[in-house]
Amino acid sequence: MLIAIELCLLALLALGYAWRVRSLAGRGEQVPRNRILSFNAGVLLIAAGVAALSGPSRELLYPRTIELLLIGDLGALLIVLGLTPQILAPLASQAFLRPLRVLAHPLVALPLWALVTMLSYWPGPVDLAQHSEWMALGLNVACFAVGILAWSALLGPVRRPRWLGAGAIVAYVVLWRLLTAALGAVGVWVPWVFYHRYTTIEVRQAVSPLADQGIAGSILIGEGALVAIGVLLWLYFSAAANAEEPAAGPLIEPVAVSENAASNSS
Repeated sequence: MLIAIELCLLALLALGYAWRVRSLAGRGEQVPRNRILSFNAGVLLIAAGVAALSGPSRELLYPRTIELLLIGDLGALLIVLGLTPQILAPLASQAFLRPLRVLAHPLVALPLWALVTMLSYWPGPVDLAQHSEWMALGLNVACFAVGILAWSALLGPVRRPRWLGAGAIVAYVVLWRLLTAALGAVGVWVPWVFYHRYTTIEVRQAVSPLADQGIAGSILIGEGALVAIGVLLWLYFSAAANAEEPAAGPLIEPVAVSENAASNSS
């Protein structure tokens, strides 16, 4: 039942985005197509992950790890890349939401992400999520929220602090991925079982608990490294493209200058 609730929430999010994009287009403010595609891809990625992995994630840790990464990392990244200040303007204008802007500050968003992520992999909440769909839903929503905040602090449409230049962004990404790698390394290298969530003999025979933890840890490390490389390469090429853009200003063709000069002389 809660899968349907999650999919309905995602559908509402997509409908709200589409309505806002259409509203802006009616006022002559077109949202770039690549941003629309990115947002919709993020929603579809999360929906596919929830629909396909919610069942297996009740039995094994590594499908749960993939599900959380699709919700709180890859999906959140694509959704943030689809946002613009104009799209968020109605929310930003709400006075009661203004105190929440501090949550998107880099020095707040990253520790908050680390706290929620650690909680999501802590044995107690993990075991509770296995037996309670509401607990699983709460962790999914929390991971999505902190993923949106962390990526918004880095790449999103919110105003970033002046000190968050290119070097600080690189350090932010590296620190973020090191935290993910450290969490994954625990699952890979620690030789005892943290989770006791196997409910059937068939599952225990297919994948041992220790192997399950190792696979989940490897996924965390690998996904974090690939995302870090991709984001840093994107930032590098974006900076290079901006540096190569000519300075804005009026361009005067030589022919036009000659014609104007001729008409003035005559």
